[in-house]
Amino acid sequence: MKDNIETRIIDSQPHGRGNKEFVTRTLNAIKKAKTSETFGEVLRTTKVNQKENLFMRFVKVHRALAVGIVIVMAMSLSFTGYAYASGTNPVALIRKLINGGKTVEVEYEGRKFQYGSKHNYSDAAITAYAELNTVSDLHFRASNAFQIPKNGVEHVSDPYNTKYVYPWTGTIESVNAQTVRIYKQFIVGDKIEPSRQVVEYIDIPKERVSFYKQGEIADPSALTIGDVVIVYQDAYLEHRVGSFSKPSSITQYFVFGLSHDLASIQESAQGTKGEKDETRTIFEPSWGGATNICLNNGADLCDSDKQGSTDGESLYVFTKSPKQPYNNPDVIPFGGAVLDSSRAPKDLIIRNTQGKITSITNSSIVIKSSSGTLWTLDYSRSNQQSFGRNHKPLSVGDNLVVSVAGSVNYLDNRHFDNQHIYAMQRY
Repeated sequence: MKDNIETRIIDSQPHGRGNKEFVTRTLNAIKKAKTSETFGEVLRTTKVNQKENLFMRFVKVHRALAVGIVIVMAMSLSFTGYAYASGTNPVALIRKLINGGKTVEVEYEGRKFQYGSKHNYSDAAITAYAELNTVSDLHFRASNAFQIPKNGVEHVSDPYNTKYVYPWTGTIESVNAQTVRIYKQFIVGDKIEPSRQVVEYIDIPKERVSFYKQGEIADPSALTIGDVVIVYQDAYLEHRVGSFSKPSSITQYFVFGLSHDLASIQESAQGTKGEKDETRTIFEPSWGGATNICLNNGADLCDSDKQGSTDGESLYVFTKSPKQPYNNPDVIPFGGAVLDSSRAPKDLIIRNTQGKITSITNSSIVIKSSSGTLWTLDYSRSNQQSFGRNHKPLSVGDNLVVSVAGSVNYLDNRHFDNQHIYAMQRY
């Protein structure tokens, strides 16, 4: 198997492949990641502070960019003892009532699931739900890895296409040299858009399919008729690095093979309207993911616990007033922050980077990112002095985490004026 970032993200152990469960493979990959110095620099899992942070507030204001920003949102995640049974009739699960009998809690292989006592989920539905959550996390990682430049091409979020497409399940209808045809049968929804059955045949160009079988990247030709799959379709802009040309819009399909049948999957995803304890549908209390691949800048690494965090020293906090914003107050309005959407810049996306300061002038700061790229960030002498009144003055060697409002039409740009710097924090 070719050794690239995708195979390393979702790899499997080299022996005993025949009957290994999907998550066993994933677990072994993550264990390998924790002991691999090279891989550990590319991707780390972490428990992330759940309090509202800079980017959570950003999403509330810039609704149009929420799809692109969501990949840095994270709740708690732990892969210790992380497994579930495959198949439609797994071992019997033990249930217990909690919360005064209003909630049913199910524990299996270290994972806990809860649902209202007025519901009655089969064991297969619970483990199918576990598989959907696991695959959701794998998609999270795969979509981040997709942004890493490969063969001179990089991908970033498409600000022109902000419509969220819910994941959907179906079966493989046919595979040929050019196309994968999938019989789409069920959309996995949420409280906003309830899950529902559909009947549609989807033809996907093979070159736009990222296929994962039993947790590892595979050639789409490995798909066989009748396979049950879940599909995530994400909008990206594709750009040739260093070309200084405008990117083109694409849709990438992340296709994951599932071990449960469609009936169990549909049972696990049905009904999302319950709000009270006894009517709540199934959920996993501790769930989410984090990545240290920089948002919309796959060439660089950003500490996953610092992307979107406000725990550092904001370079735009000049007083001790609690009302002082963490982000740059001079940043150009864009996305949902513009009252008249017709005047909103359509080409701006948030891009993250991180690095050590290499030089400071009276008008700018230069940092060197993990890829060795120099980023020049306009930051006036008066701002530097204001920051230094309540903090140790900035100096060469300081580590900065940076978010810029970059144009997708100038993805090779690494010099940002004050109006296009969203936030900078020192750690």
